Amino acid sequence: MRAMIFEDDFLLAATLADALIRLGYEVDTRVSSFDAALEAATHADADLVVVDLDLRGVMAYPALDRLEERGIPFVFATCTAVEDLPERFMSVPTVSKPYDTAELRQAIAAIGRHRR
Repeated sequence: MRAMIFEDDFLLAATLADALIRLGYEVDTRVSSFDAALEAATHADADLVVVDLDLRGVMAYPALDRLEERGIPFVFATCTAVEDLPERFMSVPTVSKPYDTAELRQAIAAIGRHRR
């Protein structure tokens, strides 16, 4: 299983990568800017994407729309309050910073409840 990480903080991205590796994922892509996330969401292959919503001050919603169009599941790894999300993303599983492998495992397991 391949995973991508959209996270603008290097240390948090490394923590997520370590957690995903422990969960059996190969981490193919780590991006830290909105433009890179949009490019990866459009072209990269992944079985899962872990997304920090705020990438250097730009919300990742267009990249999420691309992921949904391509059928690539994602979970949020963010400090953004769920009540601040657009309605279409309210049911996406979320893990909070600082990241925890058990919480990430639970969020990944919950993906099926979000997908259409």
